[in-house]
Amino acid sequence: MVVKTWREAATLILAVKSSANAYKLLMLQRSAASKFMPNAYVFPGGVKSEADFEPAWHTLLKERNQHNEKYDRIINTIKDKPLQHGLASEIGYRLCALRETFEESGILIANDESGKEIVISNPNEHIGGVYSTLQEWRKNVYENPDNFFKMFQKTNLVPNVSSLIEWSNWLTPTFRKKRFNAKFYVSHLSEKIQQYDDNYEIVDSDWFKPSTALEKFSNKEISLQLPQLYELSRMKMYPTIEELTTFALEREKEGLGMWCPHKTILKDGFIVTYPGDDHHNYDEIAPSSELKETTIEEIRQQATNLNRYELNTKTKRVEIQQNTDWYGHKHLGHVNVGEMTMLN
Repeated sequence: MVVKTWREAATLILAVKSSANAYKLLMLQRSAASKFMPNAYVFPGGVKSEADFEPAWHTLLKERNQHNEKYDRIINTIKDKPLQHGLASEIGYRLCALRETFEESGILIANDESGKEIVISNPNEHIGGVYSTLQEWRKNVYENPDNFFKMFQKTNLVPNVSSLIEWSNWLTPTFRKKRFNAKFYVSHLSEKIQQYDDNYEIVDSDWFKPSTALEKFSNKEISLQLPQLYELSRMKMYPTIEELTTFALEREKEGLGMWCPHKTILKDGFIVTYPGDDHHNYDEIAPSSELKETTIEEIRQQATNLNRYELNTKTKRVEIQQNTDWYGHKHLGHVNVGEMTMLN
């Protein structure tokens, strides 16, 4: 029997404006030694810490966002919401995403006292406080998440939580040994900034257009997993940074619905279904299903509403079949993604 053993996490899909109002996304390559998604290119993110939900954040954010009208958007969403460890989850998970992005890429997304958005990544830049340089603060935050709060407490900066827009919520399926319930956020930068890999969990990184990342996956140049494939396919629908941001802000009003993939083993491969699919199992601790006398084509014909990956074990081809919308996200239709060799 599968038991509830997942950990809570947050992820940041960070976009930067490129030529002709298009944009690129920051993707980080995980170490080959990683126990979760080794070698795969992922978006910055990681497991939450109790430090992300420290009640003292509430006072600091309130005091230093007096001149930041965008912060009101977050405040308006947390009225009458339950607290986690003394802080609203809408704030705590954003802080987690910002902290993990800083640890993994060296990019600090903040506001100054006037509310102006500031993005820093120069490791030698002096931001003040007991550790002074960004590099020293990054090292100490990595060693102890409590230092993320101390960094802002000792400087004139404040984490830019209002720049993060709720996007999606993924729970790792039961066929993975390690499971994470990750909230995905979208944010964008006005100009590209240099990232610095931590050379521990992250060994390489780059900025990709969604279409470029998918093409590189199809050509076997990079490794991607299901959430990244799905999100890149979604973002490809919004070619400019303005379209992406406008859509994300509107979609955020719909709230989040958790996606827990469910695997069904078939005669010629398997499918991985998501909410909205007629064959989806909504029990997040249910093991994979088996219908070994049924083909991928046959089980597709049995359904009206589709939201699934189809993986043929002979061709190794991955196809998305989606004709249902979900919490404001528009359906993708049929997408031929490429070859998948790491999903098992």
